[in-house]
Amino acid sequence: MWKFFFAGMDACSSEHNSQHICIKSGDSYVCMCRKGYLLNIDNKTCSRSDPCALGHNCHHICENSDASYVCKCRAGYVLNTDQKTCSRSDACSQGHDCQHICVNSGSSYVCKCRLGYSLNVDRKTCSRLDACIQGHDCQHICINNGVSYNCKCRVGYILNSDQKTCSQEMRSEISEDACMCEAQIVFQKKVQSAIQELTRKISELSDKVNDIEGTFQH
Repeated sequence: MWKFFFAGMDACSSEHNSQHICIKSGDSYVCMCRKGYLLNIDNKTCSRSDPCALGHNCHHICENSDASYVCKCRAGYVLNTDQKTCSRSDACSQGHDCQHICVNSGSSYVCKCRLGYSLNVDRKTCSRLDACIQGHDCQHICINNGVSYNCKCRVGYILNSDQKTCSQEMRSEISEDACMCEAQIVFQKKVQSAIQELTRKISELSDKVNDIEGTFQH
């Protein structure tokens, strides 16, 4: 009967020195550790395991979590659905306070303005630009047209084909005074009449000279 008791005796049910789990092995036993722990070299005590040190497949960061590990990403990245790899985060899609345009920049974002606007000192809101004040190349007058500007000329000048410089306007009319215009026409007619009369008298005088010369010759 003693032999039967000895043969049937469970070594683990009696005193043992396994820190976690005792497993019967023949007439003796062996020690094992719970999940998340490793058996020390004394084959009795257990220490928490380091899954990350044992090998992992995290793209960026491995963090131990009980008996396993979890993957995390560096700042500016988000964990993909596979819970392993990382993709650069879209900070703008997460929410922003830019008045016009949000542009991702690393792990954050910067605000920009639409054409014709400038970013205010708060780096968020935008104000319409005064293109003429910012600098222009108009020879005479600069006029804002929203996002840019147009050039114009002062009275008496016309805009050249370069749309920047101006040239003196050429007037086609002779005079704006109708009386002066009529006086010039009368004067011109008198001059023409006087020339015609002078020409006639010269012609008559020439004929008389020819007649006198003919008389003396006979």
